[in-house]
Amino acid sequence: MKSSSIRSASLLAPAVLGLLLYTHAAAQPCDARSLFVRMVASPTAFDRFGAVAVADLDGDGDLDVASATSAAGLQVLRNDGEGNFEPVIALPLADRGWQLVAGDWDGDGDADLAASLENGTVVVLRNGGDADFELAGEFMLAGAAAGLAAADVDGDGDADLAVSLVLDAQYVLLTNDGAGAFTPGAPRVLPWDTIQLTLADVDTDGDADLIAAQLIAPRLAVAMGDGGGGFGAFVQYDAADTNFAYVQPVDLDGDGDLDLVLAEDGAQVMLNAGDGTFGTPTQYPFANAELTPIIGDYDGDGAVDLLLSGTTVSGLGLVRGRGDGTFDAVELIETGAPYYRTAGGDFNGDGAIDFIGATGIVDEPWDVLRNDCPAAKTPACRADFDGDGSLTIFDFLAFQNAFAAGCP
Repeated sequence: MKSSSIRSASLLAPAVLGLLLYTHAAAQPCDARSLFVRMVASPTAFDRFGAVAVADLDGDGDLDVASATSAAGLQVLRNDGEGNFEPVIALPLADRGWQLVAGDWDGDGDADLAASLENGTVVVLRNGGDADFELAGEFMLAGAAAGLAAADVDGDGDADLAVSLVLDAQYVLLTNDGAGAFTPGAPRVLPWDTIQLTLADVDTDGDADLIAAQLIAPRLAVAMGDGGGGFGAFVQYDAADTNFAYVQPVDLDGDGDLDLVLAEDGAQVMLNAGDGTFGTPTQYPFANAELTPIIGDYDGDGAVDLLLSGTTVSGLGLVRGRGDGTFDAVELIETGAPYYRTAGGDFNGDGAIDFIGATGIVDEPWDVLRNDCPAAKTPACRADFDGDGSLTIFDFLAFQNAFAAGCP
């Protein structure tokens, strides 16, 4: 009986795999103009300048949105799992947030928050598990806090915080004791002023490295972490002839190391040589798109794409990746408004990356756009449907049914 099953598998495998390949080959790229569908239900207006973070803040398994605003403090958009949001005022704050980051500071499994505020302070916000936040720490540093990043810098298994001091060309490391209590160290020198710091393992040695973009010039610097809370000398890089405010690390060419995406007037891409050094940037222009790109596979082709936005751009710019670190020209997605704060994530659980943004229109609600690209949200069909480790006629029949239904 076993040999018969093996023979059936050997005959059916090419047919089933052929159908699998056919379904992927037949998929057509989604038109940028119809990629997103505006959700009917949208949240109440927030302060459109407040910093934004995305995480499961209430422990129900879907992504919520937090915003650190000056009007009402920390506000949370609770997601019902379908991409409909209900605004909740979680905690008053002294000022609007420059940066807002999420992480489990105290190791209890909940997503906590930390924010650098425009009054120069850093606040640590502990989550009780249901988006019920309390102030767990407040730090007035030697300069005005601006950039904020989180990673395990000292190798003890918990997330620490790095904070840039704007106009002082310095940064401070706040080390975590594992229970969410942070201790600020002495200021350390940066090569220049920056409003954003990035922590990421760019040399693939398992330690967090530090990236600082210059505030008023197209340059960035990278310092390798030693795994014990220290960093080596900064190596400086010239970007293309335009300033940029945001740096995001992501593997763009599928080689297993982190490349860099820089944002300002579009996107610049710097590929990693594999050792934490970077090549000459390639530009993908999109005028006035200065906000952090939202990165992911928007059209379901397996390659990383970039979604660009800005405060004077009436719409979004989709930059489709080719999977090798290069991209197509920017495609405009008309939305009718510019954006001041943006975020992305799978808000309705269908596997596709959706969009939320605070528009530049005063008193307007946040814009929630559902990714409606079928290829992005339909997983590949299985071949071994009954899980017995072989391909039989039963799998083939099940595949036919699933294929007819669109392989949900």
